Amino acid sequence: MHILRFDELLIKYMHDKGISVPELANAIPRIDRPTETLSRKAVYDWRKPPRPLGEGTLPSEREYVLRLSKILGLTPTQRNQFLEAVKRGYLEREQFVKAKKFEPESINDSAPCVVGVPVYNPKQFFGRTKELKMIFDLWTRFPLLHIALIGPKCSGKTSLLYYLQAINKAKPYELRTKQRCDWLTLLPQYRFAQINFANPLNHDQVFLFKNVLAQLDMPIPTPCDLVNFIETVTAHLNDIPTFILLDDIEVGLQSKTLDPAFWGGFRYLGFDASQGKLAFLLTAPEVPVSPLSEPSTFIGLFGRVLELSALHEAEADELLDNNAETIRHILNVPEPFTAEDKVWMLKQSQGWPALLQILCNSRFEAWQADQGNDDWKMKAQEALITSRCWHHLGFNNPK
Repeated sequence: MHILRFDELLIKYMHDKGISVPELANAIPRIDRPTETLSRKAVYDWRKPPRPLGEGTLPSEREYVLRLSKILGLTPTQRNQFLEAVKRGYLEREQFVKAKKFEPESINDSAPCVVGVPVYNPKQFFGRTKELKMIFDLWTRFPLLHIALIGPKCSGKTSLLYYLQAINKAKPYELRTKQRCDWLTLLPQYRFAQINFANPLNHDQVFLFKNVLAQLDMPIPTPCDLVNFIETVTAHLNDIPTFILLDDIEVGLQSKTLDPAFWGGFRYLGFDASQGKLAFLLTAPEVPVSPLSEPSTFIGLFGRVLELSALHEAEADELLDNNAETIRHILNVPEPFTAEDKVWMLKQSQGWPALLQILCNSRFEAWQADQGNDDWKMKAQEALITSRCWHHLGFNNPK
């Protein structure tokens, strides 16, 4: 699946809005000189492909992305996709410090349903209480333990990784009422880095090392090779619990550029060099098999295995009730989901959060189109069948 770059998203959103380059430029004040508006050239350059394919540039400041989003009338989810695209563009250019300025937002006015993307906002993450308790219990004392998180694609593994990093720093007004956010209160400090091996850039060892070090706020050595990476991490742990999250590791294990020496170095870092102050958490559809035959490989570190399954009924109910309340607030409809709707949605989704979100979104769109009857269910079933999550989660046809 092609992930749209910033320039491609900008062209699409401008077309959808029906706004020209001059109109957009005239609507955006310059950050350095607020009395002046942005030049047309700046917008044209944003619309060009990045180097070396073209002469495109990226917004230099996060505020420009937020202003663009407001003028183009983007939803919170689209705004986060915009931010993620700019962040990805800077990562591709190895400008790691700039990339950190464009993290997706955790916001109150989020779209009522999260469809097709991971959950960035902890307020919109539901369930997994048992798994979260097990993870954080293993991470509140030394030595920190390594964890393998397995489950089919679209089961919510990446969303859980974002939640692990965001929940303990979230403000009360960013969360649901009584949503727990004190998992790591026993730790005065901690650090996270997240690597997604689905991104081919992370198959370049030097890029990966620089990316991890930048996220951990550690210096980047020259040369940034495996030896210097390990030495830098171990020298700067400073008794601060450090967590490296390895998403889609099954892709990384198949990479020809991530060789046995690479995985051996990671094993050394997690087994001995960090003295229990660093923990890895990997995600995969199933317990991965290392490409090496020795029992003491990197994968051998992961003695704790957690499996993500569908949400429990109470957790799924909470997701539906929360989305219903959000839709009620946005559209001023008295009862977005009837009791019969909820029973049907739970049956169709079998409690998988990604499928519940698709169904909620279908109901939301039906209300927007003033369809208050059961006609929306046919379109909802079509949305399920055509979604990649439906097939990844092992479904055939809805009933």
